[in-house]
Amino acid sequence: MTQQADGPSTPSLSGVLAQAGARPIGVAGLRPCYKYPAQRPTSAFGGLGLDASFSDTLFRSATLARQQLALPYEPSCRLAVSQAEWALFSEVGTIRRRAWAAFGQPGGAFEMATPSRFQELSLGTLPRGPFHHGHESWMLDSSLPTGGSVDEFCSVLDPRENAGALDLVEILAATTLEFAAALLSGEELAAAKVVDDTVPAACVYWRREPLEYSVSVTARVRAGHLNGLRFWAVFWSDDEVRGVRWVYKPIEVVAPGLVVARLDQLEPDSEQSGRLMAALWEQFEGLRSAVLRKAETECFSEAVRCLLMV
Repeated sequence: MTQQADGPSTPSLSGVLAQAGARPIGVAGLRPCYKYPAQRPTSAFGGLGLDASFSDTLFRSATLARQQLALPYEPSCRLAVSQAEWALFSEVGTIRRRAWAAFGQPGGAFEMATPSRFQELSLGTLPRGPFHHGHESWMLDSSLPTGGSVDEFCSVLDPRENAGALDLVEILAATTLEFAAALLSGEELAAAKVVDDTVPAACVYWRREPLEYSVSVTARVRAGHLNGLRFWAVFWSDDEVRGVRWVYKPIEVVAPGLVVARLDQLEPDSEQSGRLMAALWEQFEGLRSAVLRKAETECFSEAVRCLLMV
C-alpha cells in the first residue's frame, strides 16, 4: 500500500510526544473502575505519558473482557483502581465512551482513560501519606484463570527485561495520535489510543456518518527484535435504543517482514524509529482508503449483531 501524494506527511516521534505530553483531566468517575491487564503488574504501572484503557464494567470472563473491550489479548486478572480521575475524551466530550471495534474484536463496553500512575495498595496496610497528584492506587480484585493468552502478533513486554520496549509502544502511540490529528481536518471526529504501556498495540478511530471506523495494529517481538506487524481495519454502527452494535467483517493484513528492527535501536529520532513510523503511516493510509471503499459497497450480509453492555 502506498501513501497518497497529497496526504499528510509522516511526523517525527519527538514532535508528537512533545505535543501529546499532557492530557486534560475530567471529574472523578462515580462507579468502581477496573483495569484488565495482560499480566499482573509487579508493583506499579502507568504514568509514562500513555493513556491505558480502564472500564467500569466488572468482567468475570477473560474471553468476554477481551471481546467487549476490544483487547488484543485475554487479560490475566482484574485490578480494582481507586482515587482515579479520568481524562476527557475530546471526540465525545465525556469521560466514558464505547470501546471501539478493534484488533478483530467487537468492543462495545464502556471504557475510560487516565495518564496517572498506579501504585499497589496491599490489604491490611495503609499508605504513609496521601498519594501525589497523578498517582493513584490499585489492588488485585480477581485472577481470571482462563486469561493470559496472546496471539502470535501480540507481545507483552516488560520494560525491565526488554530494552526499547517502551520506545516501541511510544512509536505506535505517536503515529496513531498524529494520524488521528491529520484526520480531524476532514473527518467529523477522530481519535487514537493505546491499550497498555506493556503491550505494543494502538488504534486510530474516526467517524463518517452513519458509520464509525478504526484501524488497529499490534507488533510481534522475538528475542529483542521487532519482526512483524498485524493490522485490522473495520467499520460498525451502534443502535443505542435497541442496545445493538453491527460490526462488519474487518480487513486484516499480516506483515511479518514489513519492518525488522532491534528494540534497543528504536529510541526517538533514530533511523529505525523513523522507518517504523513511515511504514505504519503508509499502512494506515492504505487501510483507511480500503475500508472506506468497502463501506460504500453492499456488504450488509457481513454484519454481525453484538449486544451493547449498559
